Amino acid sequence: MTAIFQFTVDNEGICKVLFDIPGEKVNKLNREVMRQFRELLSTLKARKDIKVVLFTSDKIIAGADLNEFVAAFHSLETAKELVNGARETIFQLPHLPFPTIFLINGLCVGGGLEMALLCNYRVVADQPKTSLSFPETSIGIFPGWGGTQTAPRLIGLAKGTEMVVSGKALNAAQAYKAHLVDAIARPEFLEEKGKEFARMILTEEGKKKVLARRKNGGIIAFLLEKNPIGRAFLFSQFRKGILKKTKGHYPSPLIALDVIKKTFKLPIEQGLKIEGDAFDHLLETENTIPRYLVSMFFIQDKLKKNGGYTGELPEVRGVENAAVLGAGTMGGGISYLFSNAKIPVRMKDINWEMIGKGVNTIWEQVHKSIIRKKVKQGEAEIRFHDTSWTLDYSGFEKKDFVLEAIVENPELKERVYRELEEKIPKKAIIATNTSSLRVDELCSKMEHPERFIGMHFFNPAPVMPLVEIIKGPQTTDEVLAKTIDLAKKMGKVPLVVKDCHGFLVNRILITGSNEAFHLIDEGCSVEEIDRACIEFGLPMGLCEVIDLTGIDVAYHIAPIFHKAYGERMETPPIVKALYDAKCLGKKSGKGFYIYEGKSKKVNPLVTGKTKGNFEFDRIILAMINEASRCLEEQIVTEPGFVDIALVMGAGFPPFRGGVLRYADQLGIKTVYEKLKKLEERFPVRFKPTELIETLAKNNQTFYKD
Repeated sequence: MTAIFQFTVDNEGICKVLFDIPGEKVNKLNREVMRQFRELLSTLKARKDIKVVLFTSDKIIAGADLNEFVAAFHSLETAKELVNGARETIFQLPHLPFPTIFLINGLCVGGGLEMALLCNYRVVADQPKTSLSFPETSIGIFPGWGGTQTAPRLIGLAKGTEMVVSGKALNAAQAYKAHLVDAIARPEFLEEKGKEFARMILTEEGKKKVLARRKNGGIIAFLLEKNPIGRAFLFSQFRKGILKKTKGHYPSPLIALDVIKKTFKLPIEQGLKIEGDAFDHLLETENTIPRYLVSMFFIQDKLKKNGGYTGELPEVRGVENAAVLGAGTMGGGISYLFSNAKIPVRMKDINWEMIGKGVNTIWEQVHKSIIRKKVKQGEAEIRFHDTSWTLDYSGFEKKDFVLEAIVENPELKERVYRELEEKIPKKAIIATNTSSLRVDELCSKMEHPERFIGMHFFNPAPVMPLVEIIKGPQTTDEVLAKTIDLAKKMGKVPLVVKDCHGFLVNRILITGSNEAFHLIDEGCSVEEIDRACIEFGLPMGLCEVIDLTGIDVAYHIAPIFHKAYGERMETPPIVKALYDAKCLGKKSGKGFYIYEGKSKKVNPLVTGKTKGNFEFDRIILAMINEASRCLEEQIVTEPGFVDIALVMGAGFPPFRGGVLRYADQLGIKTVYEKLKKLEERFPVRFKPTELIETLAKNNQTFYKD
């Protein structure tokens, strides 16, 4: 293999090591990298002309190669060998006979950041792409190559622990201010700054100056780090925060917290040993969640390329000027996404009151991005002013992409499309954000259906990462390619799905919600249903979700699904009862719950008179059955696409791997038998799909890995 590490030594004794995996966009720490790194360190140690080493790279520096990590999950010994072999290699860094400086120019995460922190010093490039973080807890593990030891010691117990357990990222300025790095420079001068810094730390005075800057003094540091009571309080607060966020379903941040708690006052060598033992223990006892989360990472990465589309897509010019029809919550949120992607957008609605709501939605998102320091105020305001609004079609003659986000009324939508086709350029794309109607039916009366496409965002649009993209029968590949590209520019994960009512996510989610409503009609309480949803790992109960979406929305789309899918999608009477009573959800203060300020209580209208037999399994089994039906119908082509869609579009718990992965975990034979028993009571809703029956009889699973 071509050399991954290349080094030169100048006449001052400054050694520059370039880390570059040939042909790769990202430098990952795989077996071959570690092998060559060991050889490099051995070679450098033997040199007598080296006074200081600068490690540098022109690429993203990531952690362990997840492809190797996935393979290692199938063998505990292989996993330990992989992890501990890398640990032994990079732990040589602090013991080299000369100082080491790590130059960071761009993204440096996971094991890459741990390698940087094991060097004596760090210099960072002040550029927008620079980001330093430990994202390990997001894939079910934790920093196991020194991160739990180096970060808290460098930047203080509170900030260091937060980085480790939450995955919080620091940009260049934040990393410098926190003392995670020792110097900051413009990217074009990073190497020069690195050499200048090297000359400085080779002097006793310069070295003392750098180390003095790192000291974490002040009353807060004293109270939290040097005081046992303060440390106990800090760790208890972190533990409460983790449990509040994860509901105890994710063990890795709690394990990492315990490691830091045990080791913070110990010598670092002891701390590294305890960290390694804890990581090995996680691999032995808690490897299911990392395996699922890493699998989902790869599925997401696959979708980011072409949305899962199996055909060839042409190269296209990106969207440059957009418009949004409808200034409601969705329209306003989508308009913000356009402006945030630096695409000027014009928002249209029928009156100024609605426009005002849309503008307010956009400004709220802009304000949040400023408060969270995701964007500087001046830049955010420029983007905000790239948004304009109107009550007519003025300005639409210059748009190349128009997205419709109005109510789910097919006649109204068709009338709007006829108006649009007269107002916009012939090559402009028209997209619909419909959540329930078929794309082929919506475009059936259009003059140019080849430029029509479905682009379904989830509520709230600025937050939910998934966008379903639906081709019409005549939609061109160019239109599809342009829409996928737009979704990616908006920071979304695109998923191309086959046309049907409700597409993929809503079709499965409504099946589960309807089953919850059936349970309520049978006498089960709203509270126990929503509590069971939370305990299962959903972000909120299904009844509360419908309250947030709107009972009126559920009521109006119910006939669409009933007509399309028959009795199995018939909405129980409770939804109509709430609608007739003008209980429209949180927007009206009443739905399944009555909302008073920040508190809520169950609406007496949905309190069952008789205690029903609570069967939470029915909700999940209904979703599994419908998900398998979607796979049968090739709505998407892979079980992983179903699962990532439910996680990113509906909040299905990631630690369970998705609805079909969860079915595999239960055992398809078990799922089939449970469905058959329920079919005896509810023949239409729970008849197992042919796919589930086949898998059960052949002792197979949805996933083949």
